[in-house]
This record gives sequence, C-alpha cells and structure tokens, in this order.
Amino acid sequence: MERTSVSYDDYAVKNYTVYLKKRPINASEHTGQVNSIQREQIEKDFKNPDSRLNCIVATPTLELGVDIGKLDMVTMANVPPTPANYDQRAGRAGRRQRIATVMVYCGKTAHDLYYYDNPPEMIRGEIQAPRFSLSNLPLIQKHLHSLWTTTLQQQLKESDQPLFDNYLPRHIGRYFAQIDWLGLTPEEEITKNEDYATSLRSLLEKYESALRVALNRFLNSFSLEDKRAFSGGIDSLMSFFIREMPKELNAILNHLRKRYLTMKRERIHLLTTDSYGTKIRLIGEVLKALKEESLATRAGDYYTLSVLSEYGFFPGYALQKGSMVMVNFEEDAIIEIDRPYALALREFAPVSRIYALGKRFTPSKYHMDTLSGFEGFVGQFLVGTETIEPVNKTGPRYEQPGDCVSDSAHICDGNLKREGSIGDDENRRSIVSYDIRGLVQDYHLGGKTREFAGRAVTFCRKDRITLVNTGIKKRIAKSGYGFLVCNEDGTVFSETAAGQKEYQRHMDKLYHRKVPKDDVLKQKLLLHAHFVSDWLSFGPFETRNEAINWMEAFRLGMEFVLENGKESWDSFIMTKGVTYSPIFFETVPGGTGILELAFDAFEEIHQRAIKHLSGCDCASACYKCLKTYWNQAYHTVLNREAAIVCMQEVVGHRGGAVIEIPAKRALIEEPQCRETESPAEDAFEQILARYGLPQPIRQYVVKEPGVSTRVDFAYPQEKILIYIDGDAYHENRKALDKRQQILLEQSGYRVERIPAKELDDQIVIEDTIRKISTWLSNRSE
Repeated sequence: MERTSVSYDDYAVKNYTVYLKKRPINASEHTGQVNSIQREQIEKDFKNPDSRLNCIVATPTLELGVDIGKLDMVTMANVPPTPANYDQRAGRAGRRQRIATVMVYCGKTAHDLYYYDNPPEMIRGEIQAPRFSLSNLPLIQKHLHSLWTTTLQQQLKESDQPLFDNYLPRHIGRYFAQIDWLGLTPEEEITKNEDYATSLRSLLEKYESALRVALNRFLNSFSLEDKRAFSGGIDSLMSFFIREMPKELNAILNHLRKRYLTMKRERIHLLTTDSYGTKIRLIGEVLKALKEESLATRAGDYYTLSVLSEYGFFPGYALQKGSMVMVNFEEDAIIEIDRPYALALREFAPVSRIYALGKRFTPSKYHMDTLSGFEGFVGQFLVGTETIEPVNKTGPRYEQPGDCVSDSAHICDGNLKREGSIGDDENRRSIVSYDIRGLVQDYHLGGKTREFAGRAVTFCRKDRITLVNTGIKKRIAKSGYGFLVCNEDGTVFSETAAGQKEYQRHMDKLYHRKVPKDDVLKQKLLLHAHFVSDWLSFGPFETRNEAINWMEAFRLGMEFVLENGKESWDSFIMTKGVTYSPIFFETVPGGTGILELAFDAFEEIHQRAIKHLSGCDCASACYKCLKTYWNQAYHTVLNREAAIVCMQEVVGHRGGAVIEIPAKRALIEEPQCRETESPAEDAFEQILARYGLPQPIRQYVVKEPGVSTRVDFAYPQEKILIYIDGDAYHENRKALDKRQQILLEQSGYRVERIPAKELDDQIVIEDTIRKISTWLSNRSE
C-alpha cells in the first residue's frame, strides 16, 4: 500500500465533505441478544429511506446472509479475526452503487496492532478454505435427526401417522396439552421429567431397517479418520443414535416444560399479589399461545420445527441455544439471552452486567428449585488460596491453613432485572473480575500426549470439566468466597448492609429461618458448571507465574497460527500440590476441533509467539504483546521475557513421539448437570433393595377425587405412596402438598415424604424403613 494525496474530486471525499449535511445518528442494536422478531423489524426500518433509523450497531449477526440494501459505510470496532471475516463485514456496504467507505478501528490487542502495522495482510490477505470439524458429534447428531425424520416421513405407513404427529406436532404446545396453562393452581410438579419420546421410540423400532440404510449412506460420506474421531468410545453407532435421539428430544422438551411452568408459577404469584403490568401481560401471551396452540403471532416461537432447530435437535443457520437462558419481562417484548455454561458462569454471575437494546441488566434470581435433586446440582468444594477440589464425604480430606469448605450450586436459568439505560459516558462494558477455578476429571474419550524437555503437552477428547466461580476477586479477602444467593429459591442479594438485611427478612418470611446478622455472609454460595469439552494442557510448571506467562503466550500464538480467537476457547490454571498446569478448553457446544489442531501445530505456535514477543520493545508486557482486556487479572505477573524463556524450552528441544491415550469411558451420555434422571430416587431405590424391601413402582400416577398426582414410588396394592422432595421446598408448595396428602389419606393412602438431603442420614433412613416395613406388613403403628 502507498500513501497518496487526497483527491477532492473523489466520490467518497465529496460525499463525506462537500455533500455532507449534519444529521443526528439514530442507532439500534442488532445482536444475538435481540430476538428474531425485533431484528427483522430493525432491518426493515433500516432499509426504509423514510425511517429515522440510520445506523445499526451489530455483532456478526449481520456478517452473513443479510442484505441491508443501500449501505454506504461500515465501521468496525476492532480488526476482524481473518481476512475472510473482513471481506464479509466490509462487503455489507456498497452492494447497490459499488461505492462505500470502510473504516477499521484498531484497539490495543496484539492482533489489532499487528494489522495496524501490516494492513495489506488483512485487506488483501489470503482467504483460507474454511476449516470444519467433522468430529463434532452434536453437530452430526443434528443432521442425523433431520435425515431420520425425513426417512420416517418417506417410509411412513398411513396407520403410523398418529405416531409421527405425536413425535413432531405442528405446534410446540401440543406436547404439553395436559397442562392448564392459564389455571390458577400450580398442580404440576416442576422438577419432574415427563417422557415425550414414546412415539419416537416406537417409530425408530418399527422402521429400524430403513433408518439403518440411511445411516450407512450418511456415514459413507466421512473419511475413516473422521469417523474414528467422532465415534470414539461408541461400540455401535446405530444403537447409540437410536438411544440418544429420544433422550435429546426429552431433554429439550422437559427444559421447555420447566421454563413454561416457571412462567405459570410467576403469573400466579403476580395475580395473587395484585401485581399487574408488562410482566404479567408478556407471560400471559406466551401461556395463552401454548393453551390455544396458536401460530397467528410470533409463529417461530411455537412452530415445533423452529423451536427444535433453535435448541439444536435439528440443524439451523445459527448455533443452538446455550445451556442456560436468562429472561427479562420488563421491556415491550421478552428478552432472552443464552450462553453455554462455561461462559454463563462469568457473564451471568450475580454481579455481572448484561447489555441489550441500550439497557443494562443484572441477574435477580436463578430458578434453582427447577433443578434441585438432579445430579451435580449441589455440591461442596474445598477452596484454598490457589486450589480447589470437590469435597469427598467418605474419603480423607487434606486441608491447608486458610482452606475452607463452601457449598455450591450449579448455575441455571433465571431472571434479569433492568438496572438502567446505557449512558453517553459509558464507552465500554463493565466487566467484573471473578476468581474462577477449574478441574479436569480425567474421564475422557481418549487423546494423545507428547513430551518436550521434561514437560508434556496433552490433548484429550470430550472430558468432564468443572468450573467454579468462587466470587469477586477484590472482595474475597474481606467478605469470603461466594455470592449471597438464597439456597432455596435462587434469589440474588447484594452484600451491602441493606442487602444483608433484605436476605434476613427473605429467609425469615418465606422459610422461617432466622439468620443472625453476623452469619449472613457465611450463607454465601459458590456457583459451578459441569460440561463436556476437549482440553489441551502443558506442564507441569514449578511456579504459577511461569504457567500464566506460558498460557498467555500460547494463546497469542494460537490466534496467529490458527486464526481463531477467545470466542472458541478459554483457559485456566489447574493446581496440583505445588505444581501448575495451564488448561485450554473449548466453549463451543460439541467443540470445533481447534485444540486438536493446536496439538498438531504445537511447535509452530511457539515459534510464532516467540517472533511476536521478540519484536516488542516494552519493559515487561504491554497491549502490543501479552496484555489483553480479558487477562487483566494477570497483568501484574505478565512478562514477555519470561514467556519467551518458557516458549524456547519447546522450540529448543526435539519433541518426543506422539503417544495415544486410551479412553477412560465409553460415550453413553453427555455428563453435566443432568435433567433426565433423579439420582436421589435411584439412591432411595438402592436403599430399599439393601434392606430387602420389595421393589416399588416408580412414577406412579394416582387419580382420586380432588387430586391427581405423580408419585416417586408406590406400592399400589398396599396403597403406600413415597415422595422424594428436592432441596428447594417453598411455602406455596408445602401448602399444596399438604392439601394433596389430606385428600390422599382420606382415600385410604399412606403417604411418606423424604427430603433428598436426608438420604445420607442413617437415623432418618432407618426410621423410614421401619415405617414402610410396618405398612407393608399391614401392622398398625
């Protein structure tokens, strides 16, 4: 590129100087945090020459597939990851007149500053062929679900049409037809899971031969290497997909059922407290659409194919919804923002600010009662100065001075409250620095490892990873680990004096628990997330500073060599004893395969990082080399010379041979906070067997005058009913369950309720077993 003098006859120069009339900018947000209906209206207004809207502030939602017509300027807030991204974004402008102005603002990151010095490499840079990971099993499953559904439609006998209609109705509300959405009594058990896949299982069984042919034809398009990569740990792909397809459908529909039942419960609460307004109107619209199975308005929100595609059961243009959704009902339309668990743990933590539609929001409540009792939802961690480990109740515990045991809850869906509008003086997002620790469970589907100068680089596929948010870094020393969140219903409180008093009133009024003033902050909870991901590590290092400098230098090298940024992966330092190992993991559900590419390009990444770090002239570290907006927590220990020394240990030594690591498990299920089974019920069933009691019927439905209920365990002939109650147990639920129990006992049933948290209490269990044994023997107490 050459610098040239300004030509004042140039169209762009005249357009933005001579012909320019001053007019105000009226902007609107166009991001994934704006729902599709609102985005479509924004696009229409932007294209309309008579509309006041003349500027769109967008994320990559406008990068592909959207024609925004007569656009003559694009301004990028930072340098795109690759030349392909640059062309896509710049290509939005000038599509009508072929003339436009494109401006790129270069920030302080090493990536931006590099291309500021070398603009031709971005503007005229080589556009590489897209890389696509064919080992992304969830992505393959989506396409197979679509293929098998099409196959069923083509092969379907007329007599099986009702089965297909039950499997895939036109309106999502058909799945929940038995629920009275506008009723004023919360009769449904919100934590229960229904089986919505009975018809699908029948169809898969009836048409198995045709589905097998379709699967084999589908698999023939994969190379042996790709097939081996995504099928690791699976004995039979046919059996796996037949088992997983109904399980995935059930997981999505039960998630939706819980979400809608939470709305119903909220509506009942608002009606009983005479709280009317936008929130009750918005909730009412959703529940009415479910009840009437109407597609007249917001059809995409209820059309079954659209909903299942949005949640990842079928393939769609965008990635599926994340693992967690936060909702706000205070605006003109419902705002829903979703994130995978790994990101939600930071972005949806209690003190975080979420920005959408020109407003600031903050979490006000997590729906903990919808997941209580499920595996991995609650737990305890031993938290040290730099370490974290799960508490093993039965094994030995080794604590250091300063270590403490903290209760923790899995982060889950919740509500947002509006905090205010974004002011003119707010130039960037407010990001809280949390202390997030990580654990790798070493329960993977295989991988590979290689030695470099006494350290090992290791890559493992689909391992179980746990991240724990222990609190806000600058507050931990003063107020301890965790967040002030009600462990019963997930309501969020501030740690100010007023917030602590509000917490005391909340616990006293709703749960009759008087918490002394000095004990309020002792009630704080950690937040954790379980998920499955590929990971890559290198180490161990003798000091934490060494591990941090290598980790940030490797991150830098990955961005250059793999042209992939932090949106695809994240990292943490795992501490074992007195050694430290950096861990990189993928944040994209199902993975992209980027970390396996990083393993294969390990030496090249080091060479590229050393080249960039050596070219910087700062004293220790700066935004041209190691520092970024995202690693501010490490700024005080970052040092490019120390990073170069760590990097050179790899480049200066010949690496060992690649050694394959055998799988530690078979791929039976995706482990995380499961919503498909109740481990508490499983545990109780094992207790009954251990004491020699007969096996009861699980999930037994009782219908008597004035009451209809699903019981966890039942002995129907003896009229014995047993409920396993979750950890969260609300006053309105208690009143309803008491009423049910009275009606059931009037009908001759004997009812026993056991809190799930007391299943480990030997005294409680022995008392319960004696009572049930007496009932089974028809002896009176």
